[in-house]
Amino acid sequence: MIATYNPSRHPAIPPSRHLAIWPSGHLAAGCHAIAWGWIPRPRPDWTARAASVKRARVKASFALLPRACAFLIAALTALGCGSGGGKEREVPPGPATTAPPGNVVMYVSEGQGNRVAAYRLGTDGLPPAEPFSSIPLINPRRLLLVDDVLYVCLIDSVVSIEIEPDGSLPDLPTSITPPIAGIDAIDMVKVGDVLYVALEGLRVVGAYPLQNGQLTSESLSFSGTNLSDYRSIANRGPFIYAAAASSQRVDTYIINEDGSLDEEPIPQVPQTLVGLPQDMVVVDDNLYIVDGNRRRIYQFEFLNTGLLPEDPTTETKDEDFYAQLIVEGGIIYASGFNIGQIDLYGVDSISGGIVSERPFFSTFQDVAAYPNGMGLRDGILYVTQSGRDRVDTYILGVDGVPSSFPSSSTNAISGSYPNAITFGVYPP
Repeated sequence: MIATYNPSRHPAIPPSRHLAIWPSGHLAAGCHAIAWGWIPRPRPDWTARAASVKRARVKASFALLPRACAFLIAALTALGCGSGGGKEREVPPGPATTAPPGNVVMYVSEGQGNRVAAYRLGTDGLPPAEPFSSIPLINPRRLLLVDDVLYVCLIDSVVSIEIEPDGSLPDLPTSITPPIAGIDAIDMVKVGDVLYVALEGLRVVGAYPLQNGQLTSESLSFSGTNLSDYRSIANRGPFIYAAAASSQRVDTYIINEDGSLDEEPIPQVPQTLVGLPQDMVVVDDNLYIVDGNRRRIYQFEFLNTGLLPEDPTTETKDEDFYAQLIVEGGIIYASGFNIGQIDLYGVDSISGGIVSERPFFSTFQDVAAYPNGMGLRDGILYVTQSGRDRVDTYILGVDGVPSSFPSSSTNAISGSYPNAITFGVYPP
């Protein structure tokens, strides 16, 4: 039976109650349903790449001359070149697109704005100033869009939303899991007709069957231990991987024939330990994960058994508490939530190993921006600047390196705290 949404059971909560100390499950930083299109050309010579950054910036500056005048003064002021030469560096927003409306819709969750908003991108891939549609939801975080159904993690449940043919959002969700106070749904992945959700508050992974893509009032299993405050979840083959902050490890579950998971993870000795694990991404035979304690990124190569080894295969040096990772075209894009910038690391195109211990490129730093969720599509990097209450976009060069400053931005919506992005193709 499809579980319908009842707004009377979800009273509005003042945004101040959802103020995040960290990205809070990325305060749902980003999503797994990134619609990949353009793929940056891999470039294994990282010494040459680092040396070419200066040339890439020069080329980017010429490519963006028509837009540069719109925010040149703001950029100089942010760099301390303005009146008074203040110490605070604020990343200046770029102008909204002036291109005709395109077919791609960007969906953004606003954790403190208590809604999911839909922006129709221009034919140039850049966002307009304002959304054309939205749906009210309490403290949304992770988003996942599959087959015209948008799944949203909330503080007490998970909802599914049938997207309208033009990409607009309905007034109410289509279905909802039974609300449970404090479950704190934080991340999710869809495998077949089952949605697996990291329920940090309940310290379990919940397995929810889907009916025609919609959630029902049923559940298949709840799996975990008393230390399983899972913050991120991933899938590879017949396995679900879940990372817990309290146990500081990555657990592995095998997916049963009916889609359920066993009550506890597969016993593993030695264990795969990661301090305060955050976002993790599976790419081919590798898992990339953020160690929040050591402020670095690990790459683990899967064992033949499907389990992870005790120690990472490669890793970066300590740098920042990254909210989300995107691994594409020989590059790791990492949103530095505390440091206020996007860092880029090189990845070997064959082994998948991390080949640059320090970032070989970083965007302009703004410690008050709190970059959080990201999306990558058609050569453009989209970043939710949670501290600036807007979405910034960065046009990538042919080598996958973004511009230092945003090429375009949405209007800032005060107190909205955008935290996740996904995309869908819906002609206007």
